[in-house]
Amino acid sequence: STVGGDEHRPYTTWVGAGGAEWSPTSELSMKLDLSYIKSDQTQDNRSVNMDSAPGLTWSTNRLVDGAPHQLTFTGPSLSDPNNFVFRDYNNGTNQTWDDKGYAAAFSGAYSMDGLFNKIKFGTRYAHQQSLYTNVNFTGRPLTTDGKGLVAITRANGIKVGSTSLWELAPTNFLRGDAGYSGGYVVYQPDALLGDQVKNNFPNAGILAQGAYLENLGARRFIRENTTAVYGMGEFSAMDDRLKGNVGVRVVRTEGRAIAKIADLRPGAAAGAVVDNVRDTSYNNVLPSANVTYDITKDFLARFGYGKSLTRAALGDLNPSITANVTAGTATVGNPDLRPLTANSFDISLERYFSPTNYVAAAVFDKEINGFFNAIVECQTLPVVYTGGQSNSCSNGQWQVSRSVNAEKGYARGVELSGQYFFDSSYGMLNNFGLSGSYTYVKTSNPVNFGTAAAPRIVDTPQPFQSKNNFSISGMYDDNKLSARVVYTWRSPAILFGVAPSPIDGRYIGSYGILDASLNYEIAPNLTLSFNGSNLTDKALNRFVGEPDTYETGLERQHFGNGRTFSIGLRYKFGGK
Repeated sequence: STVGGDEHRPYTTWVGAGGAEWSPTSELSMKLDLSYIKSDQTQDNRSVNMDSAPGLTWSTNRLVDGAPHQLTFTGPSLSDPNNFVFRDYNNGTNQTWDDKGYAAAFSGAYSMDGLFNKIKFGTRYAHQQSLYTNVNFTGRPLTTDGKGLVAITRANGIKVGSTSLWELAPTNFLRGDAGYSGGYVVYQPDALLGDQVKNNFPNAGILAQGAYLENLGARRFIRENTTAVYGMGEFSAMDDRLKGNVGVRVVRTEGRAIAKIADLRPGAAAGAVVDNVRDTSYNNVLPSANVTYDITKDFLARFGYGKSLTRAALGDLNPSITANVTAGTATVGNPDLRPLTANSFDISLERYFSPTNYVAAAVFDKEINGFFNAIVECQTLPVVYTGGQSNSCSNGQWQVSRSVNAEKGYARGVELSGQYFFDSSYGMLNNFGLSGSYTYVKTSNPVNFGTAAAPRIVDTPQPFQSKNNFSISGMYDDNKLSARVVYTWRSPAILFGVAPSPIDGRYIGSYGILDASLNYEIAPNLTLSFNGSNLTDKALNRFVGEPDTYETGLERQHFGNGRTFSIGLRYKFGGK
């Protein structure tokens, strides 16, 4: 089978911002900021599936050594449209997002004498909302009778070669690096636009564009309001050898989530939906402190503490209920998800040999509470499950999958960094420099692979976190020219999360990326710039298994990001 598709994903974002600043006295300054954002996005992804004509067979050879897997096919020509028949049409992701938000922030600072030399304060109110709708549909048969394609005989199939609705896929797909270079028959992307498929296949039952029926069960509306106040004091002591700040932010979050769910109550009409409305509110207190101590004039010790929060994505708060009445299973959204919070501690030592040369070492610990993890449990829904299929639950309960705030975890590690520029005493090396950093991170993300009633907690690494990371840069700077070459490397990382079985897991292989930039001042305030990204043409390829414990080296998905080059002129008005 082959698939040929076309996707249009236009979006528009409007942003407006303004503000005012006022200093009624030399000690007091105040600032007001206002902002508004509106974003609209539509995704329309259409495709046509083709199957091989009846009686045709191929031999497939796969070379699994190395990455990616190499595929070859022996048999009838894959570029002959007479060897294929149409199967069906899909408009699989026809969806719209209508989002907007606004915010107002007032802040101030007051300078004074004493231990605390400045007090900062402020408040902020923000509103955001998102409306999601979906009109997708799938599986419209493209056959002579409008019914599903008959298996084996393809008796109601329409030969692709009898139409002009086909073309050949490119023969250099991913430059041949993806294991198969292409050149097979696909549906013409341009023939998918408008009502062309509907008009060419009148028996398929495809509605006219603009008249598609909304999938009400997929609709969601999320509204979130946050109100925050903060205060911070900056201090210095011991002739400025000890300085820093302490503060606290208090945040109030109020939300409303509305989903359309199937009306499962007795006597409800078939296909009826009702609103499922959930209101939530919670408070968070977020303290912070940062202290710097000059052990000597060029040897510093720093300490930092802060509590932060990361809210769940708006879509994850959708109170939807999707039930399989035959199997007794359901997927339920969770508007009660609380933000992930983290208490972060950082300690570093920094030694400066000159204004540009230094070495530093740091340790950090982030104690994280409330990871977003999925669990499966038996749960009561508005209607009792009465199906005959066992779902491992009793008393009419459903086997429900949902996301919850799970166990506590952490991210701990060390970081080493340094920078050195050569001066005129080094002759030709003058103005050249090197910088680099290395980070080791150990993470903990406890996941429940059991149920809420019978938990089976397994400590797993956090997704997308590489245990080892380093970056090294070569630099040049003088009065006219500034140049950088940077190489960054990361060790393997789990893709989205750990699977119950390692063979079902996915991980991103180790990779290194080389970037370069050059800026030259042609004239005062006029600069020519050149940038090259990913010069080694690397990508985040995905493999089967898990880092450290089950690295198979078997590539699952191959990517080609390509190299990017840009050149530009920048002119700065108003002098230096």
